[in-house]
Formats: sequence, C-alpha cells, structure tokens
Amino acid sequence: MGQVLWHVTMSLDGYIAGPRDDMTWLADYLGPNPTADQVLAQIGALLIGIFADTAFNQAGGDGLLAGGGLTLLGKQAVAVVATLAFSFLLSFGILKVVDLVVGLRVTEEEELAGLDVTQHEEVGYAFSEGVGSAAPVPTGAAASERAPATVRVPQGDLG
Repeated sequence: MGQVLWHVTMSLDGYIAGPRDDMTWLADYLGPNPTADQVLAQIGALLIGIFADTAFNQAGGDGLLAGGGLTLLGKQAVAVVATLAFSFLLSFGILKVVDLVVGLRVTEEEELAGLDVTQHEEVGYAFSEGVGSAAPVPTGAAASERAPATVRVPQGDLG
C-alpha cells in the first residue's frame, strides 16, 4: 500500500509542479486573500509542532513525530489561540467604540423606507418610474412618499 501511495503522490506532484519543479505558477491565480493567508499561517504553526526536528534546527525543539511529545505542539496551539483571542478582543473593542460614537444600526423607519433611499439617496431598480438606479432622491418623509412601495425588477432586454 505504501508503494502505491508513493506513486500516486509523485504523479500528483508531477502534475501540479510547474516547469521549474515548483508551484510558484499558482500564485498568479490565487491573488491576495487575507483569510486564506491567516488560516494557512495557523495551520503552518500547528504543523511545526508536529514535524519539527532538531536535526534541521538545533535552536528549535522536536515535534510530535520526532519524539518531542506534545510539548512543542501545545506551545504552538497556545500561540495560535492567543493570536485569535487577541484579534477578536481588539476587533470587538473597536466595534464597541464605533457603536458608541456613530452607531452601527439604522433606525427601523430608515430600514422600512429602504436603505438605498435613506443611506445612498438613490432608488434601485425603479426604471419604470422614470428614474435610474443612480437618480438622487430626497431623504426623510419626502423619500418615503416618492419611493415605490414595491420594486419592479425589469425583465428581458434592457438596451
């Protein structure tokens, strides 16, 4: 079974690897993705706790597979959890400050009138009323009088 797994792995590596026997060509298609970068960094930190070996880095420690037990993996897991907790608490604190200063919610009246009208001063999809999606409309009571009660989405060819 091990030999079959080895052959499958080598076949996949040959299929994915580029002309220089690396996978740098994938970077052109991935683009920046902060969430994926964060998840990959956390997985990498945990994998260090599994695969680390002092044969490659004398200043480091042995990971789980090199006979180091759960010591290094535990330290790496604590570091990942501490980073997540710090990020959450700081983000939550900033959110609370913003909520106290300017607020995070619109009023129920504005929500019922439509956020496109009350927040952006435009009517979305109201082509049949003679206005486009970017036409300015007044805010407040006049906006709720002028905004259509139902929004008709045009069907078929618009041009």
